[in-house]
Amino acid sequence: MILHPNHEQDFETYLNSLGLKPVTSDKHLLYFKHFREMFNGFINQKNIDSFLSQKQDSNHRAMIQHLIDLLKRDDSLSQEEQLEVNRLVILKQVGRKVTNPIRILSKEEIRKIINNSKLQTDFQTQRFKLMVEFQYSSGLRVNELCSLRFEHLNYQGRTKFYEDKRDTLKYQKLFITPDIAKGNKGAFIYVKTDVYLAYFDFLKRWKEVSPTMVNSILSNKKSIWGINKKKYSKSFKEQVFNTLGFRLPDNKSTHILRHSCCTHLLADGMPLLECRDFMRHNSVSTTERYLHLIKDSVSNELEKL
Repeated sequence: MILHPNHEQDFETYLNSLGLKPVTSDKHLLYFKHFREMFNGFINQKNIDSFLSQKQDSNHRAMIQHLIDLLKRDDSLSQEEQLEVNRLVILKQVGRKVTNPIRILSKEEIRKIINNSKLQTDFQTQRFKLMVEFQYSSGLRVNELCSLRFEHLNYQGRTKFYEDKRDTLKYQKLFITPDIAKGNKGAFIYVKTDVYLAYFDFLKRWKEVSPTMVNSILSNKKSIWGINKKKYSKSFKEQVFNTLGFRLPDNKSTHILRHSCCTHLLADGMPLLECRDFMRHNSVSTTERYLHLIKDSVSNELEKL
């Protein structure tokens, strides 16, 4: 198919809607013009492959991906053109390590893990289940989860909580300090209110078991979980295998909860830019990977039908 003159303006508008940095948008527009000039505006799989074989920069590949996404949204295309666009793909880059495909858990699988997990003691089991819920609802990285301190939770007691009407909010907005957030930047995170409150109920029960540990938590001497990421990740990997029957990689076993959180937020209708901020992605392109994952899943289901 041929790229029409109005596609350049549409492409610029589309890039602006993604919230990209101006310098990034300008690069994509420049590469778009290069592509159109090289092939007289004719876009097909052969020309895309030829363009990317000559332009090795990742921004060139990103531009082509955004362009394909734009064309897939173009209602003015004929049925034949739409079919042609849907066949366009970006081939794997030769000689470069390919990013591992994103793997997620369904909501049902996560619920099974939470309901069926069993550790050595009831206390360990309760703590593990709550950690899984906390990480999944917030999309926290495991380093961040296991480094949270009581001061980060911004909790001043039940009375104050209800006086401020925070119970009416779906999520609690918390600030994590640069020393635990990725990139050494302070950041806001969001935790579901029911999970947030469940932690304080758990802390109250924990105090009956180990008052010394709880006092250390309340004074910010220890993390709110009293467990390091290595033990938590090991337990998570074991419980996934026991419950779902497959093994996760050692290095990023719990990261599947962050992947799942992002995918489910988008599937439930959260706008792309809001999801980017929720997950604290540096670029909306990262968030878009999960959007493509949802589309691929829907396409597979339609093909089965």
